[in-house]
Amino acid sequence: MKKRVIQWAVVGFAIPIFWGVVSFIWFDAKESVWTTVYWYLVYVTCPFWLLDTPSILTPFLNATFYGLLAFVFLSVSRKIRHD
Repeated sequence: MKKRVIQWAVVGFAIPIFWGVVSFIWFDAKESVWTTVYWYLVYVTCPFWLLDTPSILTPFLNATFYGLLAFVFLSVSRKIRHD
């Protein structure tokens, strides 16, 4: 279980970095349905992007969030399997 939580924390750390690179590439995209969908996906997969935190903290906060979600999900699924 520890390995899975760490894997999800690494994924959570990488997601804001990925969105940052993609946002830099598409910096001058015109406002459209696709840009709205894009930002919706960013905020769903990286909710800490909405906070007024320094950008260096966002990957760490997201990693913690994903790690906690994985821990809760795996704990609940393990509990259900053993009962």
